[in-house]
Amino acid sequence: VGTGVPGTRCTALFARNLGLSSYEVIAGVEDANSAQHAFRLNAGVWTPMGTLPNEAYNVHPATITFFGGRHTIGISTSTHAVRSWDGTQWLDVNGQGILGTVYAVEPSGNDIVIGGAFATIGGVAMNGIARGSANAWTPLGTGMTGGLGVFALATAQNGDVVAGGDFTTAGGLPANRIARWNGVAWAPLGTGLDATVTALLALPGGDILAAGDFTSAGGVPASRIARWNGSTWTALGLGLSARVNALAQLQNGDIVAGGDFLQAGVVPVNRIARWNGSTWFALGSGCNDSVYALATAPNGVLYAGGRFTAAGAAASRLVSWSNGTWSPVTAIGINTDVLALAVHANGHLFVGGGVFSFSFGPFGSWYSNLVRISPSGTLWSMGVAGVTVRGIALPSGDVAIGGQFTSMGAVVSVNVARYHTPCAATATSYGAGCSGLAAPLSLASLEAPWIGGSYRLRASTFGPTGFAVQALGLAQLSLPLPPLLPGALPGCLGLVTPDSLTVAFPTLGVLTFGSAVPLTAALIGFQLNAQVVQFEPLGGSFAISSSNGLHMTVGSL
Repeated sequence: VGTGVPGTRCTALFARNLGLSSYEVIAGVEDANSAQHAFRLNAGVWTPMGTLPNEAYNVHPATITFFGGRHTIGISTSTHAVRSWDGTQWLDVNGQGILGTVYAVEPSGNDIVIGGAFATIGGVAMNGIARGSANAWTPLGTGMTGGLGVFALATAQNGDVVAGGDFTTAGGLPANRIARWNGVAWAPLGTGLDATVTALLALPGGDILAAGDFTSAGGVPASRIARWNGSTWTALGLGLSARVNALAQLQNGDIVAGGDFLQAGVVPVNRIARWNGSTWFALGSGCNDSVYALATAPNGVLYAGGRFTAAGAAASRLVSWSNGTWSPVTAIGINTDVLALAVHANGHLFVGGGVFSFSFGPFGSWYSNLVRISPSGTLWSMGVAGVTVRGIALPSGDVAIGGQFTSMGAVVSVNVARYHTPCAATATSYGAGCSGLAAPLSLASLEAPWIGGSYRLRASTFGPTGFAVQALGLAQLSLPLPPLLPGALPGCLGLVTPDSLTVAFPTLGVLTFGSAVPLTAALIGFQLNAQVVQFEPLGGSFAISSSNGLHMTVGSL
């Protein structure tokens, strides 16, 4: 057509009428140096329409149209996915997106907080950290400066966001590689660390663990791992001999660290070790190369992923530790580095990293930076296309990821994405508890009910001599208890139909209970109510009090 278009291949074409006998053709082409161009054919002559900005990926024009009076190009796997021609240059249509790698993702209510090596989102200054959701990002103060960015995030017990990485200021204040955001302002954690933070872990008591490359915390010798108690830094024994990449906590409270180290304290270990509060221990024979990610499941199983190809006798880049033994998580080989792990409340493991590729012979093959593995070992692609997934979070049962990628499923989403389930599990409080002899009784959800997973509830502030009756019911009530139960205290209500009653004994004023939810599709949307009633000895009878109710809906991811 015409004199031909310069270049080695044509990747997109668009034609439109300009009149009864006039038309134009727009072609997207790639030259011998892989640079991307657009040309316009009119009256038999091709004229250039500029060069499209270079990208970090193998990009090319994928579709061309005419919209709003301008030629518009959609770019395949691009950080500037849509551009329009203003007559002299190609401009971004929807801002600049997240131009930089996202290294960490952390739930924050129904939103997420992301940290990484990016300066802006949609043209708004963020400086390595932001909170929000799709098209609704807000900065956390003025963010971080003086380094490469934010590499780790954690949520403290009081809800504050803790960020670690390679920076020297937070919100304009001196903050060496770690800082805390209280919703209004940034604050340093003492004098911080003397080198990069790559992992954070918030402990139940409010303390924060930081790990990375540093050898000093707040001026105290601390080799690659340290603990902040709100006012001072302390070392964990003699620490680790090289970088720590990941942290996790076991059900018994022990800390597990994974990384590049070969020694923990004076104990030889291979890149993974356990701290029991006073001593470091090896986990079997460890791993034969770097550990990048750790996660613990509600059933107590520890997952580890990384560059290694074997952990003990388990030949895999993704393994589990249970009952003193390493095992492969799935029989299907993991053929690239595992960089991020998260366990959903339904028991499924989400695995992020490089490009996982799987061939199924005559059934084809697929590629993705994120995969999902069921407790039985079944594996699914999550359809993420790019270079890496480096962070995974599970806000409100959804799956949020960060890294260096361009799409999730068929949706263009650059470096951060969220998979939303329309059938989320919920656990909502209703009604009010009443006071026992010592304090009001309250019931809260630890895990909402997901099919294939479980639910867990926690009742607290029992009296020292009281016992409990767990009540589960299909319907809600609001029934005064004093007329029905002699000893029921004033204001106490029965809030559920007593379809199932179980006697239980609290420990130190707290009772945790729950049940597995079968992997049965018919249970999706099933509703159940729960309440706890307390019986405290009083003379020759009992003083009876009750908690608030919880209304639960079974969800599916």
